[in-house]
Amino acid sequence: MNGQQLKMVQILDHSSMEGARGNVIVSMPYADEAWLRLFNHLGEELLHIEVGQLDRGVHSIEMDSSGLPGGRYFLQFKTDYDATVKVVDLN
Repeated sequence: MNGQQLKMVQILDHSSMEGARGNVIVSMPYADEAWLRLFNHLGEELLHIEVGQLDRGVHSIEMDSSGLPGGRYFLQFKTDYDATVKVVDLN
């Protein structure tokens, strides 16, 4: 990364979320409380996981979306100071 430190939270990988259960890999540039949320195309929150306090670094968060129909969703990783969103397709 050219020696630059990440300044934002990031969702690094969600490829294992193509099924009903899987892990979301996130990167934290600082320690903070974190939440993982899943929204439908209407912006309705369907899943909310309070991850809790995370240290700086890379973390794997288990997510179970087995109660949801297949389709396109928006996955948000949020802290008190930052948030990022990725589009994820669930089968």
